[in-house]
Amino acid sequence: MELKELVNEITNYINRFSLNPDEFNEKMGRQHRTLQQSFTRLCFAWIEYVADENYPHDLRNQASHEIAKDMIKAYNIMMQRRHEVDINWQPSKSLPVI
Repeated sequence: MELKELVNEITNYINRFSLNPDEFNEKMGRQHRTLQQSFTRLCFAWIEYVADENYPHDLRNQASHEIAKDMIKAYNIMMQRRHEVDINWQPSKSLPVI
């Protein structure tokens, strides 16, 4: 399956009125642990993308943009305190590759 087809499948799933995040999470939780880690990295990368000031947004996705920015800011504050280093951390780059 090509990436464009995969993205279409995901957006079709999201667009259904019967979207059930709990069911999705339960099924994802049964996948191989390394795949779960890679999926988490992908989710973090999406949040980082949405948080970026260059992310194209309007009123329909403004809340996603603002919340993503807040999440990244909070993550950076936590990591800077934990490591006593003043750098910009990226959650997607923080997970080890197994």
